[in-house]
Amino acid sequence: MTSTATRIEYRFIGTTDEQTECGRCGKVELRSTVILATLDADGNADEVVYFGSTCAAKALGRDGKGQGRKVLDEARFAHQETIRAAAEARKQLAGYGLPEVGPATAAQLAHAANVYADVHRAAHWARTADWFALATAMLTRRQQQITTAQLLAA
Repeated sequence: MTSTATRIEYRFIGTTDEQTECGRCGKVELRSTVILATLDADGNADEVVYFGSTCAAKALGRDGKGQGRKVLDEARFAHQETIRAAAEARKQLAGYGLPEVGPATAAQLAHAANVYADVHRAAHWARTADWFALATAMLTRRQQQITTAQLLAA
């Protein structure tokens, strides 16, 4: 009886020169490592790993000459995008009066609905129960972007 190994899915987070050991092969004194997040079944970041560029390419299923360099370039781009997304998330959460960390109170969500209504002139729709669900989803997504960016400094 043969079993099929489950392939781990990854998402780029960025690069770091703070972690210089590959978490896959153990090679040390690398100039930098690629930061990848393993994804759970829902596609959410589960765990962070640090791989050298060649091992990152292999983990991503990209074997072949020059793939390590391409992966490193993509990771550098992802690094900048991670920082940009976190800055945008902080700005949006501040604009809606929502916390960067932890759950929002009902009062904070109600305030966010009022701000939305004022900005979008959609008073009726913004104050419905649907807005609270949308605000909660936005809060979760934006907090995750901030948490992800914090991994770059770790």
